[in-house]
Amino acid sequence: MTTQKRGAKTVLASAAVGLLIVAVCGLGLFALNGGSLATLFDVSAVAGQGSATETKEVVDSLGRTVSVPADPQRIAALDAFSGNVCVLAGAGDKLMGAPGGVLSNELLRELCPGLESVEQLSGNSVNVETLLSAGVDVALVKRDLYDGGEETAKLDKLGIPYVVVDYSTVEEQQDAIELVGRVCGPAAAEKAAAVAEYYRETAALVEERAASVPESERKRVYHSINDPLLTDGSGSLGADWVARCGAVDVSAGEAGVGGTGDYTATLEQVYAWNPDVIVCSTADARSAILGDAQWQGMAAVAAGEVRNLPVSTSRWGQRGDPETFLGMLWLGKTLYPQLYEDVDLEETVRSYYRDVVGLDIDDATWEAIVAGEGLRAEGSGGQEGQGSGSGSGGGR
Repeated sequence: MTTQKRGAKTVLASAAVGLLIVAVCGLGLFALNGGSLATLFDVSAVAGQGSATETKEVVDSLGRTVSVPADPQRIAALDAFSGNVCVLAGAGDKLMGAPGGVLSNELLRELCPGLESVEQLSGNSVNVETLLSAGVDVALVKRDLYDGGEETAKLDKLGIPYVVVDYSTVEEQQDAIELVGRVCGPAAAEKAAAVAEYYRETAALVEERAASVPESERKRVYHSINDPLLTDGSGSLGADWVARCGAVDVSAGEAGVGGTGDYTATLEQVYAWNPDVIVCSTADARSAILGDAQWQGMAAVAAGEVRNLPVSTSRWGQRGDPETFLGMLWLGKTLYPQLYEDVDLEETVRSYYRDVVGLDIDDATWEAIVAGEGLRAEGSGGQEGQGSGSGSGGGR
């Protein structure tokens, strides 16, 4: 190589190093002045890596029209309900993050073994670093997070489209199942529609049986949510589905009690409501009531009418549970067994999971479902999605 050529290469190399130094210094000054790499670069290109460029429009639970990938490959579910539906609809392998309650459920893990390595996300905040590193191209969020404004502003800044999933009635929850399916892509949309249709058919059966119960003979139900004194607000999903079973939800009938969320009662109020049956969303809440001397003078407790709801992919009837219809069938059969002599709950649940979801329920799993405990993987996930809040926020 000639001296002239070597000299030219040296000049070019020096220029390249100089440009690199200038660029690095410029980024440092930009950051020191409050800048963000997310605003300097086109973050939407990073967030959407690996996803199809074709888009579609969906209308979310708040009536917002959102442009999302036609068949997204990287989904963040910042809501227990949405994460659960993603798995039920066969899109669990697309989840980059979800609440701990979804990730730790053994039935959901059986449907999607990859959940074990999915990042745990909070339903109440947006983790910018996690979403960026995962290359998320669409997020599913609950109403509580959207109403706060600050967290969804982060998604706006990142350029990640987000869909708000919300409901406070049985019909709205059925629609929400289909909404999540549509967001997840064509195959998931078809399967989610099948789950929603099973929901509609089961709810219709329960309501038909309930219609034959005279008002004067309807059982008075107190619905305990996680904590013994946390119960249904007057406009909540819990109040809606319990009433559709032919029961009188004692807290929901109280003027001014709560809204679409939960209501914290006093023990004196529960005594005054005088329920015939106490239904607990968790086995722990049932144990707490039975083990507390202050509850022992209540007629329902004395009569042994304290039950806890079963749990499968989630706690039946909790706000974050897309399979509320199973809770409806269980409660209807529990309150009015004479009306359901032709309905085998175990066979109905097994057939639903086998024929609609694609999961076989063995005897040991059925016993765990009925007991309402034992389906959370050891040492995994927290109770994310099990708390209170409005709409689809939190779970029950």
